[in-house]
Amino acid sequence: GNYRGECTEDGKRHGQGTYTYPNGDVFTGTFVMGKRQGHGTYIHQVGGRYEGGWMNDTMHGQGKFVFQSGTIYEGAWFNNNQHGAGKLIEADGVYAVEYNHGKILKKAKIEKGADGGGGWWQELIFSCAPLARDPCGNGRQ
Repeated sequence: GNYRGECTEDGKRHGQGTYTYPNGDVFTGTFVMGKRQGHGTYIHQVGGRYEGGWMNDTMHGQGKFVFQSGTIYEGAWFNNNQHGAGKLIEADGVYAVEYNHGKILKKAKIEKGADGGGGWWQELIFSCAPLARDPCGNGRQ
């Protein structure tokens, strides 16, 4: 992986930064002693994006995930899973949802899709240029 950003004297990611994982995924946000913490954005190389809260290196708090399929979940997260109340936006409409550790408990339609049901999603393509190392020691794993 490649890191560019603030770090401690002993080289731990700490503060604002961007880490590119060996598989091409990219996290940009706040690190605390090497772990993702606070607000950040994680972009999956194969498609999909999460923007929101992080705690102890996991998606936590309020966040928005755009799945590769185009479906969007906005709401509560706990330990990398949807957990609690949120909103699910699918091609056929918008739903109020409630999750328990990633499993959907309740789903109720609150709006129809933009065209009455389907056909309005475009594939989301995320690409990120590789980050260059700098002479101050950024770029370490």
